[in-house]
Amino acid sequence: MPVFGEALAFFELLGKKQLLVVYNSLIQCNQVLNKWRGVWSNTVKVLPVSIIQHVVGIWPAKTWIYILRKHPGLAWLTEEESGREPDAGAEEEQNEEGNH
Repeated sequence: MPVFGEALAFFELLGKKQLLVVYNSLIQCNQVLNKWRGVWSNTVKVLPVSIIQHVVGIWPAKTWIYILRKHPGLAWLTEEESGREPDAGAEEEQNEEGNH
């Protein structure tokens, strides 16, 4: 079962050079009509940032918190627009294409 949560803070362990996320998790998760839902946990958890697979939206209803899929338009954003760090390999490819 996937883990869903809301990121509260990001930290770096300098000695280990590891990035961590502190998050509030959803518990009692289940699927209804192929949509994940759950309720907020009363505890805060920590995971390595590398575990994060997708950024999703949430929709709070009266009792449940529903997980929304990524909007397809996010794929059209540039790295700068989406807040992602440029990929070193992609930068090298762009430089090589520009030299030809």
